[in-house]
Amino acid sequence: MMFGIIAFFLLFFVGTALLMRKNEQRYLGIIFLIRTKYGIKFIEKISKLPGWKFIADFAIVASLSGIGALYLSSQGRAKNLSAIFLLFGIFACFVNFHTIELFIVGLLFVLLFSVIIRKFPNHYLLFVVFSILIFTITAKGYLILVPHAQMEILTTLPMSILISIFGLPAFILGALTTHAYEIIFMHSEIPGISPMLPSVKDGEIGLGFLGYNEIFIPVW
Repeated sequence: MMFGIIAFFLLFFVGTALLMRKNEQRYLGIIFLIRTKYGIKFIEKISKLPGWKFIADFAIVASLSGIGALYLSSQGRAKNLSAIFLLFGIFACFVNFHTIELFIVGLLFVLLFSVIIRKFPNHYLLFVVFSILIFTITAKGYLILVPHAQMEILTTLPMSILISIFGLPAFILGALTTHAYEIIFMHSEIPGISPMLPSVKDGEIGLGFLGYNEIFIPVW
């Protein structure tokens, strides 16, 4: 792991020195903004493909949850939101309902709301409906990914609510805040953020993470 730390800092300082010589825009001393025109034509070609706007709208809802749906509704994207609600709804039924009867009832409910969203779009209705739908997914996701999550309802319930409203930013900030609390008040020694560094374990060369000795990705 020491080899990985040395390699990381070496690459960091070499890269910083090269960027300083190129006179790129700098912020706070070591944050660089590199402007380039490479790839613009490629992006323009992709944007003309059929279905690209739908993919972009889907990504906004997947990233920003209820707030994302509220924004798209204000932009007149009710048609795409109806289809996105259907996709999220089918996934929610899949993860929450384990009998065919409940799955069919849930699916009919999702189809009904999908039609309502398309025919009678309302900004605040869309915000509420998408937030509730995504809450059913995130709350169940905690129980699947973290088996003891039901023992930590005071943490998982507020996090699920925040994620269903604000999306991934709430998840990232919430996870970092929770872990910071554990480090400060519960004396946790597991780092909240750990860089992936070159490492050697049992004679194998690979990638490791500081503080997570059990995680190792062999590459050679």
